[in-house]
Amino acid sequence: MITIQEVGTEILNGNPRNFYIFGGNEYGIKMKYVSILKKHYNDNFECYDSVMDLIHFMRTKHFIPLVPTLYVVRYDDQFVSALDDGTANVLKNTNIIGTIICIYDNDKQLQKLDKQFPDNTVSIGKVSDKYIEKYLKDDFPDIPDNCIKIVTSICTDYSNAVNICNELNWIPKIDLLALKESDIKSSVFIPDDGTYSNKVKKCIASRNYSVIVQALESYHTTLDNFLYDILSTLVELEKLNCVKSDSELLPYIKRWKIPDIYNMFQWTYQILNEIRTTSVSPKERIMFLVSLMQFSEIPGVNELNGL
Repeated sequence: MITIQEVGTEILNGNPRNFYIFGGNEYGIKMKYVSILKKHYNDNFECYDSVMDLIHFMRTKHFIPLVPTLYVVRYDDQFVSALDDGTANVLKNTNIIGTIICIYDNDKQLQKLDKQFPDNTVSIGKVSDKYIEKYLKDDFPDIPDNCIKIVTSICTDYSNAVNICNELNWIPKIDLLALKESDIKSSVFIPDDGTYSNKVKKCIASRNYSVIVQALESYHTTLDNFLYDILSTLVELEKLNCVKSDSELLPYIKRWKIPDIYNMFQWTYQILNEIRTTSVSPKERIMFLVSLMQFSEIPGVNELNGL
């Protein structure tokens, strides 16, 4: 396995390998490297669902020669399941024009991939606060250093820090200079063990995309349980629609109509069943749910066939 320092040096210096496997739970750093490589390849960028489909495309003769491009494949479980020496050799002997990045977050899958591709596999876990602060300053030059330091100190990882800075970026700089740590904590999702579940439910009830994503990125337990938090939130919202009571979700009740609550409950149950019975990516399906919440009227399950 190669180190994150090696990968970072190669990508930042504009000398990427033609194939990387990104594992680990620091999704934000993975996306930062993808963003840098997109610029390196002049925005020549494509996503594939299947590694082998991409390899087949690479090995096919083209009338117009391929140009160096960044290709990203996310969570191709089938590739890992079928991976053996023969499959690995096919990939190793393919002339890759550009760079392929395969993204995974399952440790067992990463171990299997590392056995076949030790010179291409990296585990991207939590990085030090020093690097998070440096990256944030580069990514958000308009946010004052005092805010960057606060965000770095209170965040669990780079991905969570980026989500918070995206929110702060909308605030005028003169107002940012006056912000204290307590101000930032109260305006964004910062996990706190004592009231963690309640904060997650409030984020879901808010229907605010960026806030829900922050909650998801900082989630303490398995992603399956995030779906149970959604279901629990919807049940409580439905009760509040019928009978007002003392609840932390009461301020959000106006954002939910009964049909929206019903449809979101049906979607969540369906996706929970998919995660339990198929090999779909839990995070991708949950992100689909979060996206549905952005509709003014959430569509029913039968209204969006094939999703």
